[in-house]
Amino acid sequence: MFGEKGRVGPRRWRLIATLYLAALVTTACGTANATRSAASESDHKTLVVEFDVTKSLTRQFRVEARDAVAAALPRLTHGDHGAIDIYVRKIDHSSGSDEAAVASYHVRGVHKCAENNPFDQACRNARIASVRSARAEAREIAAAIRRLNLPRGESGTVIRGGLAAAGEIFADEEGLKLLVVASDMRPSHASPPRPKVVLNGVHVILLFSCRQPIAVCQQRRSSWAAELSHDGAASVRILDAQQMTELFRG
Repeated sequence: MFGEKGRVGPRRWRLIATLYLAALVTTACGTANATRSAASESDHKTLVVEFDVTKSLTRQFRVEARDAVAAALPRLTHGDHGAIDIYVRKIDHSSGSDEAAVASYHVRGVHKCAENNPFDQACRNARIASVRSARAEAREIAAAIRRLNLPRGESGTVIRGGLAAAGEIFADEEGLKLLVVASDMRPSHASPPRPKVVLNGVHVILLFSCRQPIAVCQQRRSSWAAELSHDGAASVRILDAQQMTELFRG
């Protein structure tokens, strides 16, 4: 390895430099891959949508709420995002059980490139393809939601059962958690045992219908906002029938 007088020869220096650079590239690639994996996990989104199908709601509201959710769904795919898992459930007398499950969907996340290598054309091409794929999947899911048949229920409303079931879905999920509830938030007169509702870190959006006097509607809104916050919700936003088009904006 050493030439005369213990010095390293030129060829040996080039070999050492090449091996050193290769080690640096390997380390950088490993770090970049780890960064991409971590970012994808933290960017994951979970959306639970619960449609109240009981007779206290008009068919018009149920259809408009369903269409508002479908129209808003592609907004979740703007910009870089991780995988999106979507669960659609109904609120009726069986809200807390498996019978309330309507459908589930999945949107793949956007491929991310390491920020320290903006000239990686292969990665850029993969990212562009993943963006197109995710948006196409979101459009297909939106169309499927518009086609959902949600027959009217006649046997009462167990709203907190639906909230408890949503909380169990969110319990094992990472990233952004969104709960959309389309309802008049009027439980039936029956009083089943109250379930434990845990919505820690969940952003709740109520698509709210109320056909009673304004004072009654205001009291119900404030009461549910306080209860959901007590259950751990990170935020509570209430949109009335005329505001549903604002879902997932801003």
